[in-house]
Amino acid sequence: MTYEEYPYFIRQVKRANKEAKRYNIPSQLLKIKANNITDKSTQLMSYLSEARRGLDIYLYDNQNQVLLLLMPLADELEKAGFIARMNTWCKERTGSTLAELDIVIEQQLALPISSDDIKRLVSLS
Repeated sequence: MTYEEYPYFIRQVKRANKEAKRYNIPSQLLKIKANNITDKSTQLMSYLSEARRGLDIYLYDNQNQVLLLLMPLADELEKAGFIARMNTWCKERTGSTLAELDIVIEQQLALPISSDDIKRLVSLS
């Protein structure tokens, strides 16, 4: 993650949040974290940060193994499909499940959310 990526990500979250409020356009915001950093978790988190839908916007903190994912125009069903694919990718790439690698979806929110929720969620710690 570079310093330049963070403000861009925040702007995109705020824009998607405004569109969700004003026009009822669905978007999802996820915070994925590796609680136990290992070679396998690093491998998978790096893969996840690169394997994205065309519209998705990622903010990846390699040092802390935290991935913030904004899924514009995605509803609950599309979010569930992405999470299922994450589990499949994990098993295929590492031979382990997300749970075995202690990779968790720490937060998953459908927009719109409050400004405070945005601030809390996009803190990378």
